[in-house]
Amino acid sequence: MKINYKEICAICGKNCDIKNHIKEHKISSKDYYDTYIKQKDEGICKICKGPTPFRGLNHGYPNTYCSNYCHRARQRSYGTSFLYNEK
Repeated sequence: MKINYKEICAICGKNCDIKNHIKEHKISSKDYYDTYIKQKDEGICKICKGPTPFRGLNHGYPNTYCSNYCHRARQRSYGTSFLYNEK
């Protein structure tokens, strides 16, 4: 999910550049995203239910899987071929 940096702060209601403004509230961008923007089931691996990496306010949790291992497990379960050789 891509957000517009010029938006209303969910904490104080100020129209501002969120990326810089949240520092005034002493909250990390990950905590702000998790509290006010994150959607249900976002940031959770579809295979192992572990956490997927956070990429910042602009991108959130863009990965569906937590690792290449889980991504390959999904490919094996659907019978798709790999573009590279497994060792």
